Amino acid sequence: MTKTPWALTLSLLLTACTQTFSHSSEAMDQHELDKFTERFNQHMAPCFAMPSGLTDMRNVPNMIVHLKVTMLPNGGVHDVKITDTERYKSDPAFRATANSFERAVRLCSPYDKILPMDRYLDWQIIEMDFDPSPILH
Repeated sequence: MTKTPWALTLSLLLTACTQTFSHSSEAMDQHELDKFTERFNQHMAPCFAMPSGLTDMRNVPNMIVHLKVTMLPNGGVHDVKITDTERYKSDPAFRATANSFERAVRLCSPYDKILPMDRYLDWQIIEMDFDPSPILH
């Protein structure tokens, strides 16, 4: 098992923005979400490279990068959005870190080997919080 150098939190959203996690008869429970997060981490780890020169430790505790990823039914990535656009524009270290995580998500596509393909509505939109602080400590 590949150990990832960051902390990752995933949440699954529905396009309809309802209160439930799934359109299927059985919602993805926390255990399934945890296993999905672990598989996603392992799949993406080889594609990630921390930006060189990120040595300013003062920003690390607040360096969590939130991505909103829209997936395709075949497990490919349709779109990746960095949600903190103000910080992205104003903080070069955050921008470099966010770009590295976005690039990793795109480089490791498709995710068809780790996604339950019959539950596309569960993972059509994935929100990811990447915390790079474990890499730098």
